[in-house]
Amino acid sequence: MKILQVTAVDFTVKKFLLPLVNDLESKNYEVHIACDVNEIGQQLRSEGYEIKHIPFSRDFNLISHLKALIKLISLIKTEKYDIIHSHTPVASLISRLAAKITNVPLNVYTAHGFYFHENMKPIVYKITYGIEKVWSKFFTDYLFFQSKEDYELAINNKFNKPDRLIHINNGVSGEKFNPKYYNESLIRQSLNLQEKKVILFVGRLVEEKGIKELLSAFEMLSSRHDDLSLLLVGGELLETEMDFRLKK
Repeated sequence: MKILQVTAVDFTVKKFLLPLVNDLESKNYEVHIACDVNEIGQQLRSEGYEIKHIPFSRDFNLISHLKALIKLISLIKTEKYDIIHSHTPVASLISRLAAKITNVPLNVYTAHGFYFHENMKPIVYKITYGIEKVWSKFFTDYLFFQSKEDYELAINNKFNKPDRLIHINNGVSGEKFNPKYYNESLIRQSLNLQEKKVILFVGRLVEEKGIKELLSAFEMLSSRHDDLSLLLVGGELLETEMDFRLKK
């Protein structure tokens, strides 16, 4: 059986999808990956992963999205995949539509977090919500949800049949992140944080994760408390994803 995993950028492949790809390949599935290939994607290719370049754009450029759709349709027709499994909002919209057009037998989307949220302007919320609901109902066979909130929203608003909406939860490796492997005192000493109260952020260092708001809040708190430190743990800042830089 031949599976295509689709996501917007190669960073997501390396940081999130490789365990899934490796597990599927260990069970004798043939797995290809479609994404916008840059340095990370080239590195993964050299390690033996089958990665196809699709020029996904993460903005609202319809011409760019059309080019990605056409190229993805061509790839699917050539490779004749049995399953398309998509991730990330824009790439999933394009790939689910491409899978529907090319009659792929099974079309699956993992929602790592719906793009729409309650802090959007009402008109933007309605548009993004409406697009996701239409795609979920008509262009998707199964939806997997990491967020229980997204799952319940999809159930309550009938995004698809209940048995096609599946909450898979989220998690991290209990071995890799086992506290017994880490010495807090040594870590604090290496970061010069022995006498500090530490606020820890773990996530992608991009605007949509609330970095601006976090920095503003920390600036207010640190002006009143001189024993605070903010520790950011995440991927590199990408100029295409953020229009500001963190102050050291």
